[in-house]
Amino acid sequence: MVAFSFRKQWRLIFCVVMPLILSPLIFLPDDTKKYKCLYVILLMGASWMVEAIPLSVTALLPVVFFPIFGIQTTAQVVSNYMRETGMMFIGGISLALGIQHSGLHKRIALNMMVIIGVSPWRLLLGIMVTTFTLSCWIVGNTAVTAMMIPIVTGLVESVDHPGDREHLRVLYMLAVGYAANIGGTAVMIGSIPNIIFKDLVALENIGQNGKYTEINFATWIAFNMPIALINLAIVWSYLGFLYLRQGARKGSTPTCHPTNVQYERRHSSQAELSSISSSGSISAQREAPNTVQSAEKIGQTLRNKLTALGSMNFHEKSVSVLFFFAVLLWFTRDPQVFSGWQSWMPLAVGDSSVAILVLVFMFIIPRDLNGFRKGTSDSSSSGSSETLMSWDYLQLHFPWSVVLLVGGGFAISDGAEASKLSVWLGEQLNGLESLPTPLLLYVVLLVLSVFTEVMSNAATVSLLTPILLALSKRIDLHPLYISFSGAIACQYAFILPTSNPPNALVFSAGRMRILDMVKPGLPLNFVCLTVLFLMNISWGQFLFKFGSYEYPNAENNVTTTVMPALL
Repeated sequence: MVAFSFRKQWRLIFCVVMPLILSPLIFLPDDTKKYKCLYVILLMGASWMVEAIPLSVTALLPVVFFPIFGIQTTAQVVSNYMRETGMMFIGGISLALGIQHSGLHKRIALNMMVIIGVSPWRLLLGIMVTTFTLSCWIVGNTAVTAMMIPIVTGLVESVDHPGDREHLRVLYMLAVGYAANIGGTAVMIGSIPNIIFKDLVALENIGQNGKYTEINFATWIAFNMPIALINLAIVWSYLGFLYLRQGARKGSTPTCHPTNVQYERRHSSQAELSSISSSGSISAQREAPNTVQSAEKIGQTLRNKLTALGSMNFHEKSVSVLFFFAVLLWFTRDPQVFSGWQSWMPLAVGDSSVAILVLVFMFIIPRDLNGFRKGTSDSSSSGSSETLMSWDYLQLHFPWSVVLLVGGGFAISDGAEASKLSVWLGEQLNGLESLPTPLLLYVVLLVLSVFTEVMSNAATVSLLTPILLALSKRIDLHPLYISFSGAIACQYAFILPTSNPPNALVFSAGRMRILDMVKPGLPLNFVCLTVLFLMNISWGQFLFKFGSYEYPNAENNVTTTVMPALL
């Protein structure tokens, strides 16, 4: 008889036990079915947290439970899984994949690092600025992290001394992961949580047909880019201080595989060992020549990689033109400061229309000029020339499961509204009204940051944004005051490798211990959240006028009075 293994079958146990634990909610007296909706949301949240089943499959649970519990019809639920944000996601991801398919992202990365410099501090800055910039404009900072890891690994291998090599490996991998997370917050298309939040907020009609400033491509950058740049500078300074200052290598080299370094130290010559200072840092006698030599090797490695790419081809040039074309249209559609091109249209045109337009162009424009030259066409057997994007490449690399995850967030929000759960949750949070609004904001940011360390940030935004919007309405705050900065805080997860895919990738590639990520990540989490908080109550107040907002058809129709400074 085969023994039952609880450790191996924990997913099955969870899927049986958790619904039973939550089942009393189903039988509570409920005229509006809010408790049944709460049952579904808590079940989804628990599953998202432990990942008992894939995140995207969990996102489909409303399709099953909402009709059964009488919350919404199946047709109403499934309509949430392809909204404008779904189209924006498809178009934005396709544009990013077009850049990746052409190899333009590698050319950008190598050029930026060559320009910034190759000394340890400058190389750290170059890696972070490059990762940050690409993460701003390529949906999915996971792809940017995966692209940067082999580049950084090649640079680290150019360092001669094994101790220095392992030390810099941890540093530069942390830099890639942290810069990818920060860069993803700066631009609306920079990460999946951004796109989810934008569409959830769009349901609230915050702008009230032009009465107030709403979130679009331009206002997102106006609010978040300064915050992201400040936090990037802080992370660069702190990582440099922690790893590049004299004495930074005191004790063992931070890596989860220290045996390699210890072996090198045990078997190195006595002369080399004597060059290590009593404090454990690299002495000036050995550090100065090796730093110059390593910098020269790293610089040569970068230049060799750049030379191997050759000159820009038609494929790269075409994709770059389409990219700037898309950004220009996004910026000028409705910039708030002047009438954008949307005002010329008979009906409202969203950012997703621009993204899909560019996607269509990528399937029309040939990838090289040979298709226009008689007798030189590099065509397939069917006689058609290759375009900037191929359907096979898009199918292979597109994260289709995220479309379901995004839709699941919308289904939760719609179900909470239909069942009056959002109203009920707002009523339960009435006690928070007595807190000073800045204190309330900071507490929410801290809670969200901790929450997202153990749960997908996309799932966190999907689950908690409707609750924060309901809370804001209940205590008469501007809907963006808590929710906008809360969505950004969900992406400031620097402590654990399980927090998000970039952290997991660099943790593995850097061969780290948990402590290697916790040590710099814990203070950086706190500092970045503090910067976000201060910018929200100052720059956010200036941009969105948090202190003067009226909800339409509110019972008491009271104007909010959010203080734009600490109390």
